[in-house]
Amino acid sequence: MITLRPHDPLAVAAVEAIHGGNVTALRRLLTEHPGLATVHRLVEGSARTTLQDAATLGLLHRVEAFCAEHPLPTPDEINHAFWGACHGGQLLCAAFSSRAVPN
Repeated sequence: MITLRPHDPLAVAAVEAIHGGNVTALRRLLTEHPGLATVHRLVEGSARTTLQDAATLGLLHRVEAFCAEHPLPTPDEINHAFWGACHGGQLLCAAFSSRAVPN
């Protein structure tokens, strides 16, 4: 397991790849630094995520929870989640978020 400080360039690169839905960059980082794979396990556990993070990582239960909260996510937040899910290859999260936009 890798321990990174928040401003470590590797940590910054991983967070930017996740937030940006850059699957190619994230896969490259995971290949070059296999210990980063624990990040996904941390997120699945108790680490806090944004709606877009959850959608990009395919954490459907978290996406559903975000969309059930009050206040509801804004249309922009849902659109960002949809974009992240699409770029992350997370079909279920993309489908859910596409239906979650308020009328």
